[in-house]
Amino acid sequence: MNAWKPKKEKNKANRYDWHKLKLEFFEGPWKTLKDFREFKKMPGYVQSPYITKKMKGWSKEKESLMDKALGRATDQILEESSQDLAKVKVRQARIARWVAMKGAAALKNLEPKNVEEARKLLLTGLEQERKALGIGKRSPQSLTQVNVNLPKTRLDELLEGKSYEEILGLIAEVKRQRALRAGTAVDTASQAKA
Repeated sequence: MNAWKPKKEKNKANRYDWHKLKLEFFEGPWKTLKDFREFKKMPGYVQSPYITKKMKGWSKEKESLMDKALGRATDQILEESSQDLAKVKVRQARIARWVAMKGAAALKNLEPKNVEEARKLLLTGLEQERKALGIGKRSPQSLTQVNVNLPKTRLDELLEGKSYEEILGLIAEVKRQRALRAGTAVDTASQAKA
């Protein structure tokens, strides 16, 4: 009577589903095979050279797959952000064009005192459209003039109506007064100019 008996496995390494283990290692958080083997309670490198041989190259393969995945994700993010940036540029250019058109239309119908405001509106629209389209990035100068009425200071009142030579004389006098207060001598060149 011959009864079929299952063969006893000589080695525990034969019991592993290597394909599933490899996928689990690739998808898992383990950075090294040592960490993975400890987690799975597998024998170490020295205790089981067969397992070590079966897992050879997994770390490098996982690293290259991670690099490829990171590259794809980065490319996708860059593509999405460049598309968003293009949409923003188009929208800004459209709004700036609208502002410029309003300024141009207003120039036709306004009185001379309001013409300056319409001109500023037109120039602002043109400048913003250029910025949105990336034209003229080399010369970042503003075409908009800002008129601010600040109160006059004592210096403004002192310098008002003075010639260049008179202003230089005032500067020399200020230097002399500072030198006298500090107790130092003033150089003769500045005294001769005054």
